[in-house]
Amino acid sequence: MSSPNHPTFNIEDAFSSNFLDFIPASPDYVPTSSGKTYSSSSNSFGIVLIGSPSLSLFHNDPYMKVLQAFYTEKSPIPPLIITPPSSMPNPQEFFLPEAFLSPKKQGHVQSSSSTSTVPQIFDIGESSRKTSLERHKEDIKGIQNHLDKLSLDRIEHIENKIEGLGQGRVIIQQYFDTLEAELQQARAQITKLHRKQMGSNHKISLARFRITELDHIISDIQIRPQVDMENLQDALNELKNN
Repeated sequence: MSSPNHPTFNIEDAFSSNFLDFIPASPDYVPTSSGKTYSSSSNSFGIVLIGSPSLSLFHNDPYMKVLQAFYTEKSPIPPLIITPPSSMPNPQEFFLPEAFLSPKKQGHVQSSSSTSTVPQIFDIGESSRKTSLERHKEDIKGIQNHLDKLSLDRIEHIENKIEGLGQGRVIIQQYFDTLEAELQQARAQITKLHRKQMGSNHKISLARFRITELDHIISDIQIRPQVDMENLQDALNELKNN
């Protein structure tokens, strides 16, 4: 091993494996296959190496030389595992099978099976859109034909019914107005009768009070003769005794 003053003294002890190997300057870094090295002039992946000219301010630093010597000996970056094309998903599996398509579409699919399936989806959408438009047009034509088949007498009869319904509504409204007026009159009459009843009740109460007073007067008149007779009898008895 070299002396302690040498720059490469105890490299593995001075720098543990937890230290980052490279400083990536771009997120699009793709590691190359093993066995190939690139200089700083051919480095197009945005890797800032420890000995890069971008760090030329530290070229005389012994620690930077030690790092450069350490990373020159070791290359701990594992090679990238690339998925083979056979395991990639087939885009044709994401579209409708031929059994759900019309014969024309099946022939189109068979003729263009080697090409992309995106035009098939576009054709399916266009056909469904055309089908809906055709259905709307057929419905409109059916309504127009039904209106054309109606005779003028039929149309006039319907119009008369509509006018009759309008007139009937006016008549019903007038009838309701009449009923409301009659109801108001009935309420007024009930109020008058109630007032009359209250007056008659007052008269009846007054008559009952007068009858009660007469009863008291009659009872007093009946009691007085008896008292007078008793007084007269007492006076006679006194005279006899004398």
